[in-house]
Amino acid sequence: MKMKIDRIALYTTKIETLKEFYSNFFDIQVGEKYFNIETSLKSYLLTFENGIKLELLQKPYMNVTRPPYCKGYTHLSIKLGSKDMVDDLTKKITDAGFSLKIKPRVTNDGQYSSCIFDPDDNEIELTE
Repeated sequence: MKMKIDRIALYTTKIETLKEFYSNFFDIQVGEKYFNIETSLKSYLLTFENGIKLELLQKPYMNVTRPPYCKGYTHLSIKLGSKDMVDDLTKKITDAGFSLKIKPRVTNDGQYSSCIFDPDDNEIELTE
């Protein structure tokens, strides 16, 4: 059986801001906004070129605090294709005012990458 990740879901209190961030900086297709009147859930499906989706979810009255280090997934890693693309996108995102966690460098596994934060402080690793 061939398995692959279909989607990654991310709760946010800033659904429109995150939709704009990901659609401005990454080659994705943005689906129509979904709203469930019974649960007040809002969502967008953002689809990358390879078919993997990032689902943005928002519900009222969410717990919005998260300590710097806690259990659970730590970052989203996006493969860009080259060192130059990592450098260029890292600069473009940080020049737009978003925070840099780790500047572009070669990691312990020999991969060239950087790490930035999205508007909700979720870590995004940009790899070659």
